[in-house]
Amino acid sequence: MNDVNSHSNRQIYRLPAAALCTWFCLCAAGCGSLSQPSLARAYFAIEPGSPKPAIPTSQPGRAPILTVEPLRVSQPFDGLNFVYKIGPSQFDFDPYDTYVAPPSDLLTGTLIHWLNQSSPLITVRSASTLRSDLVLEGEITALYIDSTAAPSRTAVVAGRFFLIRQHAGEYDLLGDMPFAESAPVSAQTPAAFAKALGRAWRQVLLGVTEQLENKALPVATDKAAR
Repeated sequence: MNDVNSHSNRQIYRLPAAALCTWFCLCAAGCGSLSQPSLARAYFAIEPGSPKPAIPTSQPGRAPILTVEPLRVSQPFDGLNFVYKIGPSQFDFDPYDTYVAPPSDLLTGTLIHWLNQSSPLITVRSASTLRSDLVLEGEITALYIDSTAAPSRTAVVAGRFFLIRQHAGEYDLLGDMPFAESAPVSAQTPAAFAKALGRAWRQVLLGVTEQLENKALPVATDKAAR
């Protein structure tokens, strides 16, 4: 009788032991998958390159001081992730490749650096204690890679600048400057996407520099004539 009971017990516990072994194997497989290295994240800037040096102005008086306010970037283009347009009203985000800093910071920084290098204006940030003659505000309404015409893709940057003159506590709008630029993508890689965005942004900067010289430099002449 005891032998029968002992045999029955072995039969009863044989299946749970097998199930337990299977469970351990599944756990080991699961842990193995968790230990696999995830895709590496990559970080990119929007670099427009170097501008041509500014040509000294022959107008009398000092050049006007231009304060650049932080650029506003509209949603959904204000985040760190690359944005891709994949349909007429459809966008997607890159979960791995991102900007090294928020687009507002990147674009504002390159704008100020560009103007200091290429424009006779004295360009400062909004945090400067210098009293400015002019204020430049801007909004980026599009910043993405257009994939709707794949396999060819383009980088798109669009928005609007506003040039404002400050005088005696009053603010006058001197210029309303919309822009929309694009640049072809040379390869289907995140690095190529970032370079194309930089080339499109460069075209924006070339345009705003020219318009500022036409609209802002006469302010120096007016100040010198008083």
